[in-house]
Amino acid sequence: MYRVLFDEIPPDLRIELAYAGTSHCMVATEEGIGSVMTLPPSGPAAILPEKLEGLPLRAVAEAVLSWNATDAALGAAALNAYYNSPRLLQKNFGYADKEADASADPFVRYAEWARDKKVASIGHFASVERHIAPVAASLYIIEEHPQEGDYPAAAAEFLLPKMDMVFITGSTLANKTLPRLLELSRHAFVVLVGPSTCMAPQLFSYGVSVLSGSLYTDRETCLSLVRQGLHGKMVHQGQKLSFEAFQNSVSFEKGVG
Repeated sequence: MYRVLFDEIPPDLRIELAYAGTSHCMVATEEGIGSVMTLPPSGPAAILPEKLEGLPLRAVAEAVLSWNATDAALGAAALNAYYNSPRLLQKNFGYADKEADASADPFVRYAEWARDKKVASIGHFASVERHIAPVAASLYIIEEHPQEGDYPAAAAEFLLPKMDMVFITGSTLANKTLPRLLELSRHAFVVLVGPSTCMAPQLFSYGVSVLSGSLYTDRETCLSLVRQGLHGKMVHQGQKLSFEAFQNSVSFEKGVG
């Protein structure tokens, strides 16, 4: 999965700005901005240098495979700087700049799809409780740091194979749990969701049904928010976008979208 994502990045595309903050990591090129939630500190010593500006984007993106948490988050942000850029979104999905569309919010868009279905969410999203819980037959929220009523990460091994629909936080690409989560969810309709989502259509080939992420275009505002660690404001800074695979093996009544 990861090598396929690296291979498309032009070798001459270079980083113009990079910053590892307490809530988000950010990487920007002349074409786009990538942001990923910062992972909890862990792992061996960093392999990336302190200064990333001027380095090839592909080389930094490959650091997503590092077991150093900051390296991995910066690597994932580098992937997003490429795949979540306006040029790639237009090329891959026909995206054209437009006003924010409420239907791009996946928890609103797929609420009817979730009706009377068994649904799981990898990550505790307030919108899951607001829009999905009232209509789903059952809802299982699976979290590395579970709140009251959530299920621990280990529960994914037992619950996901039984689900009809699964929402997966995009930060799982950075923490490297995504391949296994997709394998466990192979019989479900899978929405990869959140501002950390890499909008790479190659992920459709690995079992993702919908890519739902964010487009960031205001570099200075994003950098300011990342430097200040303003998680909530950064999450809402981007424009929400959702794109579906042309085909998937799960049959739902498509009453929405």
